Amino acid sequence: MEVSDLWDDQKTAISFASHQQEVGEILDIMPVGLLVQNRHSILYSNCEAARLLGCSQQELVGKHCMDFISGKVRERLISRFMGLFHGGDTLRETGLKIKAADNGRNIIQFVAGTLPSAEGELVQVFIQDLSYLTELEKDISARKRAEKALQHQTAVLEEQQADFRVAQKLGKIGSYKWDVICNHLVWSDELYRILGYDPAKMVPTMHALRDVVDDQDAALLLSALEKLEKSGVELSEQYRIKDVDGEEHWVHERAVATFTASGELSLIRGTIQDVTNRKLREDYIRQQTYFDQQTGLPNRQSLHDKLSELCAGPHRRGSKVYVIQVVIEDFRRIYDAMGVGAENKLIDMLAPRLRSCVPECYMLARLEGGEFMIVMDGIREVKEVEACIHRIQSILCLPMELETRRVALTSSIGVASFPDDGDTADALLQYVDTATTVAASGGLRSKSSVSLFNRAMADDIARRLDMEHLLWQGMQNQEFEMYFQPQIDMQNGQICGAEALIRWHSATLGPVSPAEFIPIAEETGLIIELGKWILAEACRVTRTCLDLVDDSFRMGVNVSPVQFQDRDLPRQIARCIEQFELPADSLEVEITEGVLIDPSLDSHELLPKIKALGVHLSLDDFGTGYSSISYLQRMKFDTLKVDQSFVRDICTDSDTRVIVRSIVAMAKRLSMSVIMEGVEEQAQYELLRSFNSDRSQGYFHAKPMPEQDFLEFARTIAAER
Repeated sequence: MEVSDLWDDQKTAISFASHQQEVGEILDIMPVGLLVQNRHSILYSNCEAARLLGCSQQELVGKHCMDFISGKVRERLISRFMGLFHGGDTLRETGLKIKAADNGRNIIQFVAGTLPSAEGELVQVFIQDLSYLTELEKDISARKRAEKALQHQTAVLEEQQADFRVAQKLGKIGSYKWDVICNHLVWSDELYRILGYDPAKMVPTMHALRDVVDDQDAALLLSALEKLEKSGVELSEQYRIKDVDGEEHWVHERAVATFTASGELSLIRGTIQDVTNRKLREDYIRQQTYFDQQTGLPNRQSLHDKLSELCAGPHRRGSKVYVIQVVIEDFRRIYDAMGVGAENKLIDMLAPRLRSCVPECYMLARLEGGEFMIVMDGIREVKEVEACIHRIQSILCLPMELETRRVALTSSIGVASFPDDGDTADALLQYVDTATTVAASGGLRSKSSVSLFNRAMADDIARRLDMEHLLWQGMQNQEFEMYFQPQIDMQNGQICGAEALIRWHSATLGPVSPAEFIPIAEETGLIIELGKWILAEACRVTRTCLDLVDDSFRMGVNVSPVQFQDRDLPRQIARCIEQFELPADSLEVEITEGVLIDPSLDSHELLPKIKALGVHLSLDDFGTGYSSISYLQRMKFDTLKVDQSFVRDICTDSDTRVIVRSIVAMAKRLSMSVIMEGVEEQAQYELLRSFNSDRSQGYFHAKPMPEQDFLEFARTIAAER
């Protein structure tokens, strides 16, 4: 029954005021909801209306039919609904969503009009449930969509099958299906192509599939196939094949097996992909990643991986792993003298020679430059390691022919072992490098020095790391102090100067030798700030000494090669001279040969600027370097400080006396003064004075002393004049 039909039947049949009880039973069985209400509230509802609105008939009385409509729809309908009481047209809404009192939601047809017999004071509202129609529409739509989807999926499947064939061709992936029970085998077109067979000329067989496998990989594949067929273990192997034309390819096969309920093998499905190009790329990347490009030897990454594997793997009782580092110390010298071509040729010659010294079962790696590493694992007798090192030393002692020159090489060799020295790759590499450094520092007079790592070296490393931190802390806590060692005029015996020397009284370590902490300060860069403080302190004390002694007093200040990395060094010196109102020549900057030979420093630019200030320049430790005399030609020094190693033997060694006399004579001809370091005896002093030396410095006169002791010493000497 439609609401509109019911409406027409009831137009003249219902009078709510006089007939409610008579028609109530009939209205309650209607399949359409009925509400009767005045301007303010519902007066009557039948059972269907109560069901749709989620209330009992009694609960609906007093509510308003618009209460069940919300949002903008309610705003739109309420004015039209109220217009019914003023003769408005019948209100019709189809597909109206209402929210029932029990929170249910229904879709209804809503028809409202005035009750004919009520003279416009009552409105009757019919509501019909359309939810079942909506569900029906949904079912029909779903069926149509399913039919359409099925048609689409069928088309897609056909397209995918075509795409699959194209994809197999593009991806070089062939497939096969073997029905074991029926012994029926099917190959895809691409598999024929990969194997080099003509589909029109042969019937696929498992024998033909396996006959192309390279002999070197046949055993590996056979083992995997047995596991697949017996236990169902998925096959995934990469191996080489030779097609019918004899061309080699790399393929990757994957296969799975199906078994019957009784456990009988019934079906094998598999794919075979031609991965030749990928394998070539992988091999290239591996070569780039794990091997030195010049020599073809394993590189640092390979070395680290090998050591990590050996350290983490099962350790055979009584066996050890030895790591041997070989460093060619002449690499930089050869590059500077002969260029990169000679350097590369040297490596090309060295690599095969070293390889001949190391048994094939052990790794020989090249790290960089002239640095090589050897890993010998499973060693039970150290004699084997010693024999290998001796062979290397013998090879390296032989001159190398580079271009038109015969070059003799100097090497340093360090050795560390697992598990004695370290139990990780990083620890072994660190310790063998430490041993090599020790070999280099102690092997200046040997063509090939060897050092075995020991725990004392590790302790030195730990102390060195601690000292790096403590040096910075010492600067903050003012733990450094200046000492001064007097210099005596050898002609009149008067004090004429001093050398400023730094001392460190660490709150943690106690007194620390400058020979230990100065190199660390240089490596960490702390020497830059420390040097500024030393310079300022030396200038301050110089001002006092000029007043205490006379205007000829001169203070020597050591300047580290690292300080020449600071281009502001000349201005620092100028500011100190100005701050303490010093004559420029009262300051003497002492440098070693290291400042002059390091090409990374700006010494050749900065030294003339320092010299231009009027400051004296002194070449310290003269005679201990390789080419000190050549530097005297290039740089105008004011003073030579003859190293104490010459002074020590001057009274007992006639050759030393000849050398020292010659140095003094040369210095005089070049208008330079000469300071003799390390004078400890009266006889040394008298002999050096007879050579016409200018100044003497050493324990014979006084040890280095704190500022106040030094000033008292200077005051005493000055008073004796």
